[in-house]
Amino acid sequence: MALEFACSCGQQLMAAPEHAGQPVECPKCGQSTTAPVAPAPAAQPAALPQFDAYSKPWQKADPQPVAETKATGGSIEGRVFNSGMAGGALAMVIAVVWFVVGLAADRIFIYPPILFVIGLVAVFKGLFEGPPKGA
Repeated sequence: MALEFACSCGQQLMAAPEHAGQPVECPKCGQSTTAPVAPAPAAQPAALPQFDAYSKPWQKADPQPVAETKATGGSIEGRVFNSGMAGGALAMVIAVVWFVVGLAADRIFIYPPILFVIGLVAVFKGLFEGPPKGA
């Protein structure tokens, strides 16, 4: 790796590593300048903060564990599943529209059938359990 340094006249100079510590003549001003013994250390990038799999650096830490969030219906599927008959029916309508639009565009999406089944389960769950909690 070549040694890079500047002459007192401002000219940038380069020397082979074997010329480290030896005088080098500047082609611009003719003055002799000693080549540095080692190349200048490159600036090291700052260490990045480490985050776990569930952390969001732009938000404060969430005191509620992830397993507890999923158990209470924090995911989209969990919210649909716990939404009762109306939420399940809406999820089924969205799934059918999404699937038909995908077919019209020559695309088959895998998620609409899954959403339809989750909505269907939510409808049956709503039939047997009554209105959702908190409603």
